[in-house]
Amino acid sequence: MSRPISLIAALLASNLASVQAQAPTERSPVFDGTRLKAFHLAGTVYRIRGADTAPAGTFAEELVVHHEELVLVNTTKTAVLGQILDTLIARLPDLKPIAYYQRGPVDTSRIDFRGIVATGSHRTLDGSSTPISFILNPSAYAEPTMLLILESATLQEGSSFTVRMFNPVMDSTTVPVTITVTGSTLLEGRSCWTILVRAGEGALSYWIDKTSLVPRRLLIPIDSRTSLLLEQSHDHQGIKRAP
Repeated sequence: MSRPISLIAALLASNLASVQAQAPTERSPVFDGTRLKAFHLAGTVYRIRGADTAPAGTFAEELVVHHEELVLVNTTKTAVLGQILDTLIARLPDLKPIAYYQRGPVDTSRIDFRGIVATGSHRTLDGSSTPISFILNPSAYAEPTMLLILESATLQEGSSFTVRMFNPVMDSTTVPVTITVTGSTLLEGRSCWTILVRAGEGALSYWIDKTSLVPRRLLIPIDSRTSLLLEQSHDHQGIKRAP
């Protein structure tokens, strides 16, 4: 729930793709990645449709922090998307991407970042491969960095800021994503920030633990009647890293 990278990337990407790209006019906030702490967590994905709530899958996530970089690994398994394994490697302290790998039921992607140049490939099960190559907007962040941004930003009730994000598997098109701290609440005795993340007409809701900065819950609207709820349940060890 940190942002189960794979699941959120797949769902938020559809909202980002619908937003008209604009030339950045604002200066991006500065995030302090040195605030991030390693964690292991796992949980359940629920499908909410009307008044009905039912388990729909599971997720597990691990953050490993080194001196100059961090590694965020996520495994998400749902009936809709199948099992998706992601690895994001980002630079410290500015959270700029170094590499991103994704393996799904039907394809695999790998992107390496060298300065403002991104190169890689997208491969499908039939063996076909499509090269990935684009120039980065220096002020933009990769979508899988969303959780890291929330955890490393200075949060307080009522604060709001905008960052530009791009989907590393698609291209360098960037869109504005607005992050607002709407308040705080208790989840199982833990005080959490409630955060709204909006891109175009789409919006995600996070609950971030104020003390540990670990995400406790994530709500993803799918349509007017259906949402997915990701909720942390217990620590998880031994998460594999995508090749």
